[in-house]
Amino acid sequence: NCSSKGFQAQLTSTGSQSSASSGSGSSGSDSSGTTVVTIPTPLPVGQKDVFMAFGKVARTVMSCDDGATWINDQSDDPAAQCWTGTADTNPHYVECDHDARSSVGLDSGTDGWFYAQYGWGYDGTIRRTRNGVNWQVVRTAGWGGGLAVAKNILFTLWGSLWSYSKDNGTTWQNATTIPSVSFDHPFVKHVGDKLITSGRQNGDMAVSLDSGVTWTRAPEFEAGWGDSFAEGNGMIVSTGTRLDATNQPVTGFAARSLDNGKTWSAVGVFASKSWSANIIFDGKYFVNWADGKKWSSADGVAWTSVPFTTGSINPQYWGATVAYNSRTGTYTAITSSWGAWYSSQRAFRSSDGITFKELDGLHFKGGHPIVKLILGQMDSASCPVQ
Repeated sequence: NCSSKGFQAQLTSTGSQSSASSGSGSSGSDSSGTTVVTIPTPLPVGQKDVFMAFGKVARTVMSCDDGATWINDQSDDPAAQCWTGTADTNPHYVECDHDARSSVGLDSGTDGWFYAQYGWGYDGTIRRTRNGVNWQVVRTAGWGGGLAVAKNILFTLWGSLWSYSKDNGTTWQNATTIPSVSFDHPFVKHVGDKLITSGRQNGDMAVSLDSGVTWTRAPEFEAGWGDSFAEGNGMIVSTGTRLDATNQPVTGFAARSLDNGKTWSAVGVFASKSWSANIIFDGKYFVNWADGKKWSSADGVAWTSVPFTTGSINPQYWGATVAYNSRTGTYTAITSSWGAWYSSQRAFRSSDGITFKELDGLHFKGGHPIVKLILGQMDSASCPVQ
């Protein structure tokens, strides 16, 4: 199960596609102390905000009502049971990391398309949907590396090829420049309209401002600085956990860049703990959770914390993928830590990131492990009246 922890960290990359503004407008301070006013981005005509989650065995589930109810829960094999028993004792057993349906990447553009990539160690698929029900396979015979969307261009590391699509995955072109072939298990993700790729363990990182055409390496970036990234207040901020040789957490870091990801500096936020979720920007603060506390920072350097609650789960042991709706101020979360699936899987909703209300079984049902949750937009006609 060597890839599970690496996937878990990297797949909780950006939280919400639309997390750079708050629902009612807000103000913060950039690195020079200048007040930054964030204006909510209006929804495109005819589209609706949708939270989309995906996970193992090609599972997807979505919410059209701001995280209150989850619908269209589906997978390639509903009867499969990830890591339950053994292959000898359980006919439905699946080693869900090393599988053609292992979840590798999820993202969306601003044109109503959602994309998912599957396959780790075995050839998988890239799929797309406009309604959350019908997922069309647009690419096969590759695996690994994830995908991300910047300026509605879909970029992926597929097998050993860095490639992109300008027509929603219908046709593909190989990238003429690549960050580096030496990156350790690289994953690609978006932050704002930029692409970032980072190695799983060695800290290699590069950024692209032109949807993957050209890349700039960030030599200062170190291992443990960036499991997830967010942008706001004139900067990019990442959070990550440095592990020791036995994979025990040593330091929870926050790193920031003031020049679009070219150079970075980092601070240790806490010791001997791991970040529990992915970083988001709420229009004023960068936010993440760890050690039973919600941590907030306007500049990625000075962090403050307050305790938070998570329904029936002790927040000290809560691990989740989180997304944020900037237009409504709603946080959503689904547990993604080891073992938090099937009957132990929970979904939450919060208006402040401090008090998370646990959804009941009528509004969310546990299932195959979830590894990523994002906010995107979909044609309103694809969402039922709820």
